[in-house]
Amino acid sequence: MNILMVLRLYSHLVPMMEQEEWKPLGMPAVCKLLEGISRWGICADVVLIEKTYHAENRQPRIKEFQNLPGIRFHIVPLAAPIGGRIAQLKNSWKQFGYVFRLFTKKHHGIFYCDRAHMSFGAVMAWCGYKVVLRLHGAANLPNLVTILVKRMLPSLRLASFGAPFALIVGSRDGSAYDQYVTGRFHPNTPFFLKLNGVDPFKATAEEIAAIKTELQLEENVPVILMSGRMDADKYPLEFLESIRELNQSGRKCCGVFVGGGAMEDQLREYVQEHGLQKMVRFCGQVEHKKMQAYLGACNIYVSLSLYANSTNTVLEAMRAGKCILTFGYCQKTGRDEQNLSKDHQRALVLIDRKNVQNELTAALTNLLDHPEIVRQKEEEVRLLAEKELQTWDERINWEIDQMRDIAEGRQNKQPEEQTNNA
Repeated sequence: MNILMVLRLYSHLVPMMEQEEWKPLGMPAVCKLLEGISRWGICADVVLIEKTYHAENRQPRIKEFQNLPGIRFHIVPLAAPIGGRIAQLKNSWKQFGYVFRLFTKKHHGIFYCDRAHMSFGAVMAWCGYKVVLRLHGAANLPNLVTILVKRMLPSLRLASFGAPFALIVGSRDGSAYDQYVTGRFHPNTPFFLKLNGVDPFKATAEEIAAIKTELQLEENVPVILMSGRMDADKYPLEFLESIRELNQSGRKCCGVFVGGGAMEDQLREYVQEHGLQKMVRFCGQVEHKKMQAYLGACNIYVSLSLYANSTNTVLEAMRAGKCILTFGYCQKTGRDEQNLSKDHQRALVLIDRKNVQNELTAALTNLLDHPEIVRQKEEEVRLLAEKELQTWDERINWEIDQMRDIAEGRQNKQPEEQTNNA
């Protein structure tokens, strides 16, 4: 079996394509899969479609890593600046032409695509090829579908939902899949929701101590960690404001950011403007293998994603046995339905989305004033992790096994997390 993968050039992957060694900094669901494919001795061509136009870089380029054998990356640029429908069609035509030529030249057994390139996958599926669609969360897809339907546009993207994909795998990350999955995908297409995996190891005391030294964290000062993209839908500014209010009220604590994003400069300016340099640390993107050490150095982990809060970093925080503060179930959108369960309500500190700033500050105040609650939540989270989590090897081996079955014409194995598509 050989595979052609068509993915967006995610922001986490951009710096990795400039490195000499394969050192993943983000998107573990993608990176761990590529590592597993390489480990299984499977060859894969990975087409990464750029999101921004660069006039000086108009030709596709090839990238390979010695420590990731069998995987060849094709970085495909935009053919025209992003603009109107004509530019969009020109880009799509050029990109799909590259992808189709590569696929027919190398006779790949599996065509694998992400949500951004679902229309590419749909065309290949309609042509009779075996296509796997991977959804890394639902995000705002329900809104997209509603807009397309209301405008009655003859949209290939909308029609793509009904393509005869061989398999669809979605990350069970708290996204509101039910709002758009039911009745939209082809009735004969197996659709599975799976939790992402976690690293099997925990950080050593020495590794945690090194992070504390690197960040100049004071002893007996609670550390509150937030990680991921620094974008408005993660509420990083509200997080900073809560750190400021807590310290002003005499509750000394330190806020730590791991990651980067569009709001990073704005957040750094906020820290400077309000004199929070001693209360906030910016760590930038870190390698996957170091994340457990950062989690080990913190007391409370905060996840405030508007769209989903069972994402990779939350699962890793569960694996580390951390007190986790996040959003509860949203009745309006159906997001974070997992937090309706008694186990999640017992283990996590849940707040409402209606008034994020006040809810966050009040919840953190209660935790800092009552450290015994933090210790209780840590124990409950450990029990929840033992019950729900699986290692990345287990998770990725399942996905590769599914693709092998498809390539060899066998029926897909049915996991417990299958979602009925009817």
